[in-house]
Amino acid sequence: MDISTVTAAIAGLKNAIDLARTAMDARDAAKLSDAKSAMLERLIEIQSQCFDLQQVNQQLLLDNQTAATRVAELQRKLDTVSDIRRDIDENFEVVVSVSGSTYLASKVAEGQSGKQLICATCAAAGTKSFLQRNSQARNQFVCSTHGPLAIW
Repeated sequence: MDISTVTAAIAGLKNAIDLARTAMDARDAAKLSDAKSAMLERLIEIQSQCFDLQQVNQQLLLDNQTAATRVAELQRKLDTVSDIRRDIDENFEVVVSVSGSTYLASKVAEGQSGKQLICATCAAAGTKSFLQRNSQARNQFVCSTHGPLAIW
């Protein structure tokens, strides 16, 4: 074998190696491209899920704020009812009239003239409804919520 044949064989082998490298590089580039595409698709999926979670989070924050507002409102109402109940318990006493009507009369304090009367049903519900004398009946009082009440 002469030198030119060996050189040609080596050059052919070198070209074959270069072609094989090019084919491998192309195959690796395709694999990398596929891997990049898969990662980008997964990234888009995760971003979409994050967006959905942000919407859920915003709704939960709004629900929490609404609940906190409702709790504060209910606490104010409870405080008001508690104050009324305390006032009734401390300053009024239950009276059952001869006719069987039940009402609450204020405990007479020093310097106070007359007793204030409140509806027992309203007091049990946590409100204070003062009984007003019915001008047409001598011993009849009227609750603005429950109507007339005979006291004798």
